[in-house]
Amino acid sequence: MKEAIDSLDEVPRTLALFPETRRWLEERGAPDDLIDLLRAFPFSSHAQFGSVSFSDVNQIPEYNDRPESKQLKVNGLLEIGSGLNGDPIVVNLETGTVGYVSHAELWEGTATDIDEIHCDLGLSVAEFFLAAATDKAFPGDFFQALDFKQARG
Repeated sequence: MKEAIDSLDEVPRTLALFPETRRWLEERGAPDDLIDLLRAFPFSSHAQFGSVSFSDVNQIPEYNDRPESKQLKVNGLLEIGSGLNGDPIVVNLETGTVGYVSHAELWEGTATDIDEIHCDLGLSVAEFFLAAATDKAFPGDFFQALDFKQARG
């Protein structure tokens, strides 16, 4: 993640991962490596990486506890940021990989299967944000991610 931050023109502000945020993450089943990353890079505001942003780490519980995010929680996905058009950037808590969820279908509740609206790019959190910060062709939302993934095979 340090490499991703080093590639930015403006370094995001940091504070600390609050104990209550850490407990919430542990209760949700967040892997230790994700918690360690959030402890090492506790952004105190949205951090912009290319066309995507990483959330204020201490607001992650608030974002994930919204009623429209219930389907993410049920399916083991944790929202950690947002894409170009507001699509949530999510970590699969089982695999530790990152992708996008289509916000329109999630918030309108039209999708019956999360797999229909989730595109996992198979990247770790650090790999995802480094690519977002350095690769102009990196996808900024769910539909771009589908195309990107298909093009990469």
